[in-house]
Amino acid sequence: MQFQAGEFLYENKDGVPGVRDFDEQFSQILKEFTVLIDKLWAEHRTSPTIGGEDKFYAWGTMEYVVVISGRGFDDLIEIKTKHGNVDIFRREDGKLSCAINKEEKDGHRKGVGVPKAKSPEDMLPIEEILQRTCSALIRYYYHPML
Repeated sequence: MQFQAGEFLYENKDGVPGVRDFDEQFSQILKEFTVLIDKLWAEHRTSPTIGGEDKFYAWGTMEYVVVISGRGFDDLIEIKTKHGNVDIFRREDGKLSCAINKEEKDGHRKGVGVPKAKSPEDMLPIEEILQRTCSALIRYYYHPML
C-alpha cells in the first residue's frame, strides 16, 4: 500500500484509483483501519444482511465488531466494543473521521451483541479502541492460533 502526505491511495470497487483523506487528529489509525477493512472486504466478505434497500456486512469477534454497508467508506461504519463504540464517517469536507458513539440501539439494550462499557471510566480513547479492534480482527482472521 502507498501513503502520501496524509492521503491514502486506493482503488475503489470498480478498480478506479482514488484518494482517501483523513481527519488529521486520527490520520494514522484510520489509515491502518481502512487498509485492514479493504483487505477483509477482498478476502473475507460474507453474505450480507439486508436492511431495507441496503446490504450490511460484519466482521469481528465476541468483543470487537465492525458493521459496514455495501457503500463502504462512503457510509457510516460502526465499531462495537466492550471499551466503547466508535463511528467512522465522512465529514462534509470529504475527510474520514471518527467519534465515540454513546447512543445504544434497541438490540443492544436487550443484551444483544458485544458487551459494552459499564461506565464512562471503562471507555477507552478512540485511538486505543480502533487499535484494539484492528489487533483483534488481525488475530481472528489472519492468525487464529495466537
